[in-house]
Amino acid sequence: MDADRKAFLKELRQAYKGHVDILAMSRVFLTDLDRKIFESDLRRQFENSGIELYEGKDGRHGYWDGQFAVQLAQIFALAMTGSVQQLIAPVMFVVCPTYCDLKRAGKLETEGFQLVVSIADALIAAQTQVPVPVTQISVYAVKHHALEGWCQCG
Repeated sequence: MDADRKAFLKELRQAYKGHVDILAMSRVFLTDLDRKIFESDLRRQFENSGIELYEGKDGRHGYWDGQFAVQLAQIFALAMTGSVQQLIAPVMFVVCPTYCDLKRAGKLETEGFQLVVSIADALIAAQTQVPVPVTQISVYAVKHHALEGWCQCG
């Protein structure tokens, strides 16, 4: 295995072990208007539930328990899944067999990294132009189950 491949796999492994920066990815995949609408709707839901807004030292608004940011990231993730699926659609014929094999064997949770590598390799081989790093797209697709609706595992 050459040094470039080792470095790439190391980067993929670190991304897979870490977290996907949903808020950063949402800036690429969602319009500013969509992001504002989602945030406004969620803020209204929180306030209607009696959860109070506070203003931090830096002038930014937030909620004491951090749930607002968590839920906003979940909403953004759901909204971005369609865009991610469109990006990886051209390589589904390569990715889905790996996904289905892991799903049938019940190993998606334990061996998801294998699927991340498969997606990244397919995107690179197809020379797919993606607006964020291939590592982020690949890890996002696995961790947020973006292949579930696309791959027909029969």
